[in-house]
Amino acid sequence: MQGDDPRLDLDVYNAVRAHELELNRATAAFEHAVLSPLYLLNGGALVAFLTLLGAASGEDSSLEIELPWAVAGAALWATGLCAAAFATYWGYRSQRYFTRVERLRRQEVERSLLPAGSELRDIVAKLDEMYTRDGESKKAKITHKRFQWAAAAGLGCFLVGAALAGVSVL
Repeated sequence: MQGDDPRLDLDVYNAVRAHELELNRATAAFEHAVLSPLYLLNGGALVAFLTLLGAASGEDSSLEIELPWAVAGAALWATGLCAAAFATYWGYRSQRYFTRVERLRRQEVERSLLPAGSELRDIVAKLDEMYTRDGESKKAKITHKRFQWAAAAGLGCFLVGAALAGVSVL
């Protein structure tokens, strides 16, 4: 579907490619913004609480710790770290699928810019047959949902762990 002006075709291609690159950057920045606090909250809480437990177990301490509640809180923070790791994995996978969808879209544009009967056009068409955009889009959405659930679980583990740790010290 080449237009009359090849410069216009190239401008469209460049715009599609720029959109793809910006989407990758934005998604990566967003995932880092979500994931870093999960690691810091759960890991930091676990380390700080274990430090408190160590200090409270000394002979000089007047602080009493209810051990079952303390263990449950610490276990939830450790679970929150595992949830953050799963969120990282699923975020990475979903980004790969979303990137593949955008690449397939870009290849459609590239193929349309190549002359009919071009050997390169046939090669690009065969690559497109390996993946369907709809199939990759579906995988991207599923893995992104998993990322969201794992991130929410990590935050939930932090909050419930904090409540249990608080109960163990009161």
